[in-house]
Amino acid sequence: MTEQRRPGSGAVTRRAAVALVGNPNVGKSSLFNQLTGSRQHVANWPGKTVERHVGTCRLGAVDVEVVDLPGTYSLAGGSPEEQVAAALTDADLDVVVIVLDGTNLERNLFLAAEVAELGRPLVAVLNLTDAAARDGLVLDDVALGRALGAPVVRTVARTGLGLDELRATLEPLVGADDTNTDAPGGQTEHLSPHRGTGVLDAQTADAAVPPLPIAYGDEVDGELQRLVARLSVLDLDVQGDARWWALRLLEGNPEATRRVAASSDGARLAAEAAAAAARIHTSSGVAAALVLADRRYAWAHRVAAATVERSPAPRSHTDRLDAVLLHPWLGLPVFLTLMWLTFTLVVEVADPFIGWIEGLTEGPLARIVASALALVGLGDTWVEGALVDGLLPGLGAVLVFLPVLTMLYLALGVLEDSGYMARAAFLMDRVMAPIGLSGRSFLPLLLGFGCNVPGVYATRVLERRRDRVLTGLLLPFVSCAARLPVYVLLATVFFAGASGTVVFAMYLLSIATVLAVGAVLDRILLRDEQASSFILELPDYRRPGLRVLRHYVGQRVGAFVRQAGPVILVGAVGVWLLLAIPIGGSGSFTDTDLDESAFAATSRVLAPTLVPAGFGSTEVTGTLLTGMVAKEIMVATFWQVFDVEPPEELDETPTLADDLVEVGTGFLAATRDAVLAVPTMLGLELHVDQDVNDTSTLAAPLRAGLTASSGGHPLAAALALMVFVLLYLPCFATIGALRQELGIRWALLSVALSLSTAWLGATIVFQVGRLLAGLLGGG
Repeated sequence: MTEQRRPGSGAVTRRAAVALVGNPNVGKSSLFNQLTGSRQHVANWPGKTVERHVGTCRLGAVDVEVVDLPGTYSLAGGSPEEQVAAALTDADLDVVVIVLDGTNLERNLFLAAEVAELGRPLVAVLNLTDAAARDGLVLDDVALGRALGAPVVRTVARTGLGLDELRATLEPLVGADDTNTDAPGGQTEHLSPHRGTGVLDAQTADAAVPPLPIAYGDEVDGELQRLVARLSVLDLDVQGDARWWALRLLEGNPEATRRVAASSDGARLAAEAAAAAARIHTSSGVAAALVLADRRYAWAHRVAAATVERSPAPRSHTDRLDAVLLHPWLGLPVFLTLMWLTFTLVVEVADPFIGWIEGLTEGPLARIVASALALVGLGDTWVEGALVDGLLPGLGAVLVFLPVLTMLYLALGVLEDSGYMARAAFLMDRVMAPIGLSGRSFLPLLLGFGCNVPGVYATRVLERRRDRVLTGLLLPFVSCAARLPVYVLLATVFFAGASGTVVFAMYLLSIATVLAVGAVLDRILLRDEQASSFILELPDYRRPGLRVLRHYVGQRVGAFVRQAGPVILVGAVGVWLLLAIPIGGSGSFTDTDLDESAFAATSRVLAPTLVPAGFGSTEVTGTLLTGMVAKEIMVATFWQVFDVEPPEELDETPTLADDLVEVGTGFLAATRDAVLAVPTMLGLELHVDQDVNDTSTLAAPLRAGLTASSGGHPLAAALALMVFVLLYLPCFATIGALRQELGIRWALLSVALSLSTAWLGATIVFQVGRLLAGLLGGG
């Protein structure tokens, strides 16, 4: 605990830290949201990759930092979630709160034993007690408290029931009811001896369950005593109980071994621990870690037997739903239907708002900014060009993702908080296994067909970093909705008689590429990383809480704006600069022909690399460059680079009042269309809203351009161009999302992987198509 004196006063503000730990799906995040409200953010432990949600609450005169650690089943593993142990031992925590699922207490007690053995002040929250009562379970709080040596608070975190009791239990432990700051309540000593002395004997006949420590057997306890004696005098820069660290050493935990070995005389102690583990292995016939795990499971079973009384209960609604949703024949069709509804909801409901935002940034907002600049004498200057043609399009590219992300995370939140997400992973596990992924990866990949950006963010539902990395690297090969207008344009111009079949083939190729690239990455790039073991928990179905959904959506949409937004803005301004800078000719900055701009010069430099693919012209290369900002830009760029203006109706310049009216009416129209999209989703109709429906004026120059660049094989070149659009960089937003989620190294690898795969795929398609055209006498 720390103290801070408020400026200008004699009042002292004390601060404390509380960590929430528990298995997945026990309601830990709901409890966190109830305690902290809106005062929360996402961070990492210093120097570590363990993500933590951090919020604050007030207990008496103490400001308490509440840390929601990732859900985990054990403190002994090596995944990011299971590195929670490192966070608990390194952090300056006053209290650890272990959240337990009242409907499945025995499973939760294994982690509870590990946390309790840490020796830190502990509070046990017995959550989901309402569901436990419905299941006919009677829970003995007193027996559970004696077993853990900690106070027990019953809660229903989703509704806030029991939160007052929890706050009252925490107050003395963080010193909220004690003005003596010299000895803050709940502060543990450095490598303190264990607070309990009783042993839970297997022959305990009544519900009076003594507290920890667990009896691991005479031989193990003897080895523990020797290690504890040595650890108690060792200078370790860690928090926690010496017995806890001794257990980690016997388990062969790499982090514990490294920390101990790094201290003075620690290498010898680490070697002694390894020898002790070997002796246990020799005498018992199994590894020491398994012996310790077996004793904890036995302890959890005995405590559960003394704590939980089962009474007859009717068949639960979870069992009745699972009979259908996990049925061998019905489960998968129901799942695919729900996924289709999720995908369609995200795309169809968000689409009207996307159109409104695009019209807002390109029309009223651009005119308002131009008018404001004219009033201050900056009209028709480079400042107007930078803002109207550079920054505003970038801002629009950020804003158009907000409706998609909002709908995505709302749908994800409902699926996750209701308990269905675990069922989806179970159903799709066999499909994803050949490429080294579990069923959890299916949903992010499916959402990628709507937009790669929310697909990348959806990888957060994956527990292991290896799965997040592999799924994130595969997502750019999923054909997002933004590519669809380009497919339709090229298919209509070059394959008018089979345009629908060609577009459908692009989606089939996308799926095939994901499977092929995934198999390669699994066997080559990630071969040294252990594939995830699919340990699955099926929680009870619950009604999603509105407050939980609001925080879930708000945090993740806000993270996109903060992290990926700047990347998009920088990319958009960079494209404007390339278009504005003259290279030769008589033009000036912001007033130069396209052919004499840095954009064209850059295109001419890169165009030769695309010659083997059949579209190595400056026009197509430049269009592909703009597609890196957003694929939606490419159709408009085709009109511009081939000197064709889209048909427009010429109206008088709108006034400011007209623009404001257009903004309001446009939003109302978008809201109406979004509402009307819900009942029409069952039509399963793929459509593309194009401002330009007539492509006849573009067809001739586009055919002529690809005919020239391909040496007389425009059909093969057009098909290769579609393949390249499918496989190359999705957009700057996706790159920004990958950088945020996976780090700069993996984001750069994704860029290189997508570019090389796109070039190779397009070249193969063109060269094979050219040969077939020569044999068959076609184009």
